Amino acid sequence: MPRSFAHEMAAARAEVDAACRELLSPSPSGLDRSAARLEAATGRLNAARGVVDGGANVMDVRGMQDSLRHARLLLDGAARFHQGWLARLGALSSGYTRGGIPAPVDRSGRVLVHG
Repeated sequence: MPRSFAHEMAAARAEVDAACRELLSPSPSGLDRSAARLEAATGRLNAARGVVDGGANVMDVRGMQDSLRHARLLLDGAARFHQGWLARLGALSSGYTRGGIPAPVDRSGRVLVHG
């Protein structure tokens, strides 16, 4: 049985809201789970676009916009947090540049194992 627009929007919003809860404590595993939730929400939104049942509700769309805005703010905050730690790591490992900013972190992806 085909789903309604309202059902797909509600399911997509539930996924975005779950992703937001994961982002409140941005651990690596939480970020992975959040990414999976946001991908699921994308699938639901694509499914909602394909439903032509006249069920487009302005409140459904506005609610989704609010949830997406919240997710964006949390993702921006997580990005700033990690950028700050990269700057600290650069300053601790390589000092500062002539311009007084922390040196960039070498992110070449090398792994050294002893043992």
